Amino acid sequence: MPRIIARNTFVLLALGFTLSVTDLSAQSRADEPSVGGSSQKSGKTRSYKKARVLQTKTAKKIAKVTEALEIVKIVQVKDTNKESETYGQMIDAEEPNPDMVTVKKILDEMISQEADMKSYDRSVMYNFVAVSYTHLTLPTIYSV
Repeated sequence: MPRIIARNTFVLLALGFTLSVTDLSAQSRADEPSVGGSSQKSGKTRSYKKARVLQTKTAKKIAKVTEALEIVKIVQVKDTNKESETYGQMIDAEEPNPDMVTVKKILDEMISQEADMKSYDRSVMYNFVAVSYTHLTLPTIYSV
């Protein structure tokens, strides 16, 4: 008996979902600004911005800057983890060792050409200028 009830419930639900009238589209043609429609939800015409993409030349330079900032060197440090098998022994560890000369050279070149860059490229460049400035100044601040 419970099996028949479960089957009948399933059939009723399946029929209900397939026969119900629903609008599954996320946005109808009338809502698109290019068609001149307006959204029923907000009462305003929607406008879509283009995706922001770096120019190829800028993207290649930013990739080189990122690679230079991610350089690490292997150093010997004493293992302080008491649960480790090598506790108290010298072990290899990675330490950040960014190539700041390369970073500064690339960013200075980009800054000199900023008049030819699109606004998004300039904003990405200046974010990396801030990161490189932080990498240069924080070790000095902590050593004082």
